[in-house]
Amino acid sequence: MSRYGALVEREMARIAPPSFSLEDLSRLRARRQRRQRVAARAVALLVAAVAVGLGIALTRVLSPGEGQPAGPRPQTRVFAPADLETVLLGPDETPAGAPHRRTATGRSAIEAPLKNASKLSIPDLMGPGTGFVGARTVEFLRDFQGVPDSLFFASVGVVYDDAESAGRALLLLVEDFQGRAADASREPVASLGMQAFVVRGTSMIKPPSSTDVVYIWRIENLVLLAAGGDSVGRGAPEEARLVAHEMHARAMEAGAGRPGALGGAG
Repeated sequence: MSRYGALVEREMARIAPPSFSLEDLSRLRARRQRRQRVAARAVALLVAAVAVGLGIALTRVLSPGEGQPAGPRPQTRVFAPADLETVLLGPDETPAGAPHRRTATGRSAIEAPLKNASKLSIPDLMGPGTGFVGARTVEFLRDFQGVPDSLFFASVGVVYDDAESAGRALLLLVEDFQGRAADASREPVASLGMQAFVVRGTSMIKPPSSTDVVYIWRIENLVLLAAGGDSVGRGAPEEARLVAHEMHARAMEAGAGRPGALGGAG
């Protein structure tokens, strides 16, 4: 046994003590963790750079290039100019006994509602960028008790590319008619939809001394106008109200079930 003990002692004497301490192990562990954190940050930055690059590339592909025209704007064109012949009063209809005077389309159809002290111009309603598509106006005139043009009615429709363009035109028309007479007033007309107004005033359409009323409302991309002027007390304002509601009913029937489906007056 003593022989083996002496052998073990000799072998243990040959073993050199470790060249590092526990403090060295701690430093090595900290260094390794630091390298791992740096590597993780580098990977995250690389992923972010790739994502940004892909986003820029997609933007360039999907967006029109410099100097290229933008694509067509989304449209909600429920109505077309051809619908106006159905929606508006026909030449054979005679509101308050007033016979048909004329029917106009396009530019001249817009000029009719704008005459007599209008501050609007043709480009305001049908110029570039307005979204104008087409228009139609049907006018009725009657001489009563020797007074020329004592009764006047107009049934007007203007079609735009989309509801937004139609809404802008409607507000321009409402403000224009309200500015034509010192006693002009306007109020909403719930029975004609969410964007519908009636403007009342003296000599807005047929001066002098005419009691005038104008109903202006929108159904999707269609602006409608029903006007009545009366200088002899023959009930033109009430007749204009009836005409407006008749036009509204026809438009709702014409637009029902079409793409961009009617949600009332939209």
